[in-house]
Amino acid sequence: MKKNYNINLNPKPLSSEEISKFKDFDALLAQYNTAKPPQRTIGKISSRVIYISSLAAAAMIALLFYFVFDENFSEKQSQYFASRNYVDPPMMNVKPQFASYKFNANQGGVYEYESGSKLKIPASAFIDNDGNPIEGNVEIKYREFHDYVDFFLSGIPMTYDSAGVSYTLESAGMMEVYAEKDGKRVKMAPGKTIAVELVSNVNVSPQMNRPPNYNIYRLDEDGRKWIYEDVDNMQLMEEKTEVATDLSKDDPLYPIKIWQKSKLDALDIKHTTELAKIEASIPMAEEPIQPQKNNGSTTVFSLDISDLDKDISKEYEEAKQEVESMNAAFKSMLWQKSPQSKIALEKITSPEDGSWDGMRLRKVNNRDFELTLIEGNEAIKILINPVLSGNDYDLAMENYDQELNEYMGAMENRKELLKEQIAALNTEIEKQKQAIEAEYQDRLKAFQQKGQDYAVTDQLITRKVINRFEATSFGIWNCDRPLPPYMVKLKAKFVDQNGKNYDSHTAYLVDKSRNTVTKFLATDGTELRFNMNSENLLWVINGNKLAVFRPEAFKRLNQPKGSHIFELDLVDTEVNSEEEARKILYF
Repeated sequence: MKKNYNINLNPKPLSSEEISKFKDFDALLAQYNTAKPPQRTIGKISSRVIYISSLAAAAMIALLFYFVFDENFSEKQSQYFASRNYVDPPMMNVKPQFASYKFNANQGGVYEYESGSKLKIPASAFIDNDGNPIEGNVEIKYREFHDYVDFFLSGIPMTYDSAGVSYTLESAGMMEVYAEKDGKRVKMAPGKTIAVELVSNVNVSPQMNRPPNYNIYRLDEDGRKWIYEDVDNMQLMEEKTEVATDLSKDDPLYPIKIWQKSKLDALDIKHTTELAKIEASIPMAEEPIQPQKNNGSTTVFSLDISDLDKDISKEYEEAKQEVESMNAAFKSMLWQKSPQSKIALEKITSPEDGSWDGMRLRKVNNRDFELTLIEGNEAIKILINPVLSGNDYDLAMENYDQELNEYMGAMENRKELLKEQIAALNTEIEKQKQAIEAEYQDRLKAFQQKGQDYAVTDQLITRKVINRFEATSFGIWNCDRPLPPYMVKLKAKFVDQNGKNYDSHTAYLVDKSRNTVTKFLATDGTELRFNMNSENLLWVINGNKLAVFRPEAFKRLNQPKGSHIFELDLVDTEVNSEEEARKILYF
């Protein structure tokens, strides 16, 4: 039986008398502003020495260098990267390539990549932009990223900020996937997921017999952030274990080095856990949403929801109740198509017989609702949101401005409170690191007194793993864990052997004990953080060439303090392929 759902495009404007009867926007705004706190997502960095023959000249250069440092480096770096694409491949002619796999969308399929990774795709998993099911052959496009060269060439960011602290995401494998039908991209159907088994490697202590703690993150390119999705269901693969460095169990110092590494690993995990507790101890304020104005430039319509479909899920019923309450509190409210919706508004007008078979409404976010209109076996979905006008909009904006000021004050207060707690935690963690280092040195001295020789190095082994998770949408997915910043910090300047000064360049830093790469701004006054106890590698792009600061140069820094000029080695070979990049960066 047909139901009468009337959607009137451009209804007759309300009179000023009608509008004035319903000015209780406070009630509407209290229900409507249900914004979730923005999800945050986590960083790291490194250096080298330049030798000057004259001590006087060296002192003068150091003095001049010190005074030209930019005291607002963090702000300058933020503005620099904000002006660039969030995913920013550094060499457009050298990017990780996609593999492809064709299968029947009606039946689904399993795709196995050359690494051993698998994608398990269910039947009828894809729709087009209008919400219609995709049938027939579909082509899956897939690629993986496993090490710092992959991350570098992809241009995918591996950092995020939280409470004023910059973190790095250490990856246990990253992948990107999308699908095409006849050369056009398709979307995942609601409720469908791709089961992913991503085979990769992680650096762990040799004594670890269980997977380390990693999470699953999805890259939101439009929002310029990583979004936490789930815990990584990681499994260690026992059949392949290889030494990541030159550490051997035959090394007499093997037990001492492994002891130190396991202690530091445990401390890193503790730091991350305690930091998360601090963040959760002070809830974030709820950010107000700016009202939408009906300015006459966009087609608007009224919406009769008095007879929505019955016996559907809780989220549809909650959306109905919320909109009914909004209508009761604010009769002048109209609706418009959301800018995020690609479907033409004309498609939602009534069919030829003047009615739809069914209609559903659910809330998508703090502003948008998804309207589904059903006609026979077909369904039309469109994103819509409410709009206001006249005095009602002015009143709403006054309330919004007041709430926004309160929100900004609350966020600033939270930041200050978190800053104090985080500083205390960092101080405590640093004390524990120093205690571990002191005991490590005592063990080395005791060993040396027995007449044994030793060499101080950090050691890890690489374990092959399977990361299992469900991809709910196409895009970039990463198996990560957040790493806190290192304590060693220098103000840096970058030049090469030809005297070229690298100012306002994108630079890259790798700590080889961690599977990540950190992007930062190379300029006069860069604040460079790095792990002095690790093997570090740094480079800057100069056209199609790389200017590199290698691990042996880092080791000559000894106990870095204050400021330093990093003399980079500009490699004469142009990078026109991934192989050439690996040859330079893996030397």
